[in-house]
Amino acid sequence: MSSISNVLHPSRFQGETKKRSYFEGYYVKIVDAEQDIALALIPGVSYDADGNGHAFIQLLDGVAETAVYHTFPIEDFAFAPEASSGLPASRVNKTGFDIIIGESRFHESGCEVVLPALSLSLSFRGNLTWPWKWW
Repeated sequence: MSSISNVLHPSRFQGETKKRSYFEGYYVKIVDAEQDIALALIPGVSYDADGNGHAFIQLLDGVAETAVYHTFPIEDFAFAPEASSGLPASRVNKTGFDIIIGESRFHESGCEVVLPALSLSLSFRGNLTWPWKWW
């Protein structure tokens, strides 16, 4: 993917060619006052200066006031996943937010999360995304 193409699609993974001193994370906030739920999920990747990288999902629980950082091998990270990831080609999003970390998937219309203390599947509506203007 070219950097110009990434500018046109700011919500997709930007670090395809980055392998040193790089961090990219996404913030997914889930709030339901009626159910007393306030969660933030932060999936992403991190590389140190030597090129050692890992994927992660950080789980913040605003009700329990806890934070847990789950690490995954960098090989467990995929963006704009290909059909080989088990997804039908029609569900592969090459221009927007769509990443897989381990057994979890985060995308523009929802997320499926599998962590030791949490398993959930959500559909999103009324999303607030990063503002983008052509100029």
